[in-house]
Amino acid sequence: MGLWSMSDDLVEVVVLFVLILSFFLSVFTNSFATKLILIFVVGLMFGRAWFLFRKKTKLALTAIVAGFLLGFLLGNLFENIRELTILFLAGFFLAYYAHEKKWVMATS
Repeated sequence: MGLWSMSDDLVEVVVLFVLILSFFLSVFTNSFATKLILIFVVGLMFGRAWFLFRKKTKLALTAIVAGFLLGFLLGNLFENIRELTILFLAGFFLAYYAHEKKWVMATS
């Protein structure tokens, strides 16, 4: 065994990639309105993923969601991060609720 194994640390590698990607995504997005729309849509996507993995272990998904949110908020340190967090959570819970009430069909 070597010093580092990709299969053992896959979640950490994905979280680091998502964190860096979301940081650069937020830094290079010029308009605050575009950032608000983007964070809401990503919240919707993570809410759907959370619904699809609701009966499985969610530690990896929690780490990826936290990595994305942390990276995006770090890229917006000088803007209103409270609005971004609220919109992310609104999208997240709206998507989860829509799937739970069967307004949107999910295939798993």
